[in-house]
Amino acid sequence: KELTDTSVTSITVVPVHGRAVAYLGTADGRHIQVLFSRFVSPHVNIRLDSRPVSTSVALLDSDPSEGAMLMATGNKITKVPLIGPGCGQLTTCTSCLLLSRVTECGWCDGRCTRASQCPSPSVWNQDYCTPVITKVTAATG
Repeated sequence: KELTDTSVTSITVVPVHGRAVAYLGTADGRHIQVLFSRFVSPHVNIRLDSRPVSTSVALLDSDPSEGAMLMATGNKITKVPLIGPGCGQLTTCTSCLLLSRVTECGWCDGRCTRASQCPSPSVWNQDYCTPVITKVTAATG
């Protein structure tokens, strides 16, 4: 349902960490990454420009950690990493860990990062969020 009424102008499929990932360009200038699975929904959906994404897409390198795609919108070219644009836009642990593993995002010291960006690798994780106590009832008694 998230892709309803979306006109796709370009499609490229690349294996990332053993999983097939589709990179879609849209008529309204968005870049969408979709991990092929039984439940298809985008794990990256960003606006590149207000103009349509060109049908021509260039793959710079197919290595997931190093690779990127060049996508053109009008007279603008955007380099998009195969594993996604980054993790910093996610502000909660839950939203960070709900991302596909393809993005290589995890939670570290109160922010969403890739493992290489975490100052203490022992703190970075992709498995769980530390519980937070928000309310205690029966404060007296």
